[in-house]
Amino acid sequence: MSGVIVVGVDAHDQSRDATALGAALAGAIGAELVLVHVHPIDPFADALAYQTGTEDPLQAEGETLLDRAAEAAAPLTPRTLTVAAASTVGGLHRVAARENAELLVVGSSHRGPVGRTLLGSHTERVMAGAPCPVAVAPHGLAGGTWTPKQIVAAFDGSTEAHEALTLARRLAAETGAQLRLVGVAVGPLDRWEYEYKPDWREVEQRREAELRQILRDEAGEGVDTELRLGDPVEQLLDVATETDLLVLGSRGYGPVRRVLLGSVSGRVVRDAPCPVIVVPRSATVEVPDVRDTSTGSR
Repeated sequence: MSGVIVVGVDAHDQSRDATALGAALAGAIGAELVLVHVHPIDPFADALAYQTGTEDPLQAEGETLLDRAAEAAAPLTPRTLTVAAASTVGGLHRVAARENAELLVVGSSHRGPVGRTLLGSHTERVMAGAPCPVAVAPHGLAGGTWTPKQIVAAFDGSTEAHEALTLARRLAAETGAQLRLVGVAVGPLDRWEYEYKPDWREVEQRREAELRQILRDEAGEGVDTELRLGDPVEQLLDVATETDLLVLGSRGYGPVRRVLLGSVSGRVVRDAPCPVIVVPRSATVEVPDVRDTSTGSR
């Protein structure tokens, strides 16, 4: 991976989980950890700070949150950034693009049960349109010690699945984790509107055989493979109960190099019991401008 993992930090408990996940990954692969707090552009607060000669109170509050997060990331020494933006989501996206981050880490809904990602509206907006892979830390991750001993890449032969597998391979190689490749063969559609009635069992068998061959071809030496049958969401959620990290590709619609949650990836991420990384399609990233109100490392 590149040298940068960006973690979004705010006042909610879920940012502790995000910091713990980001620090664990950064420590395992030797990446630089960048903790980012985005605060709104507030003309009133800016005017008040200017008149009184004091620093921006919103920036000061963000720096306090970042100091606490940096302490929790020990023994790493993260770089911290406070950024003013019209929206938290937009600010995180722009920082991730500017830093050329290979991973943006966020926490899940603070209302979710322990051990579940259960996306809140804020986290889901961060994932929608992110310029790099996004990792979501399940609620309660910061309460224990997390290490990626096994990484599962969900694979169906699509371009997005290849991108996910590429990242999963790199993470496994750099962390020493076992890589496991899992495919799900979906059954036939329940409804068929044409006179011709296919032999569904033959269709299923052909689909299973094709996916088994794809898994064997892509796995390579030392990689475990598994083919599951049934609903992809149910099967992947079941797989997530027995692994440390699940890596998925995003759907192939919308702009390239952006995470877009499809029907499968979105539902898996929303209720996964382990950290999940969603990977966008590859493309050149245009780096937009960011109003950075900090001095960088502190």
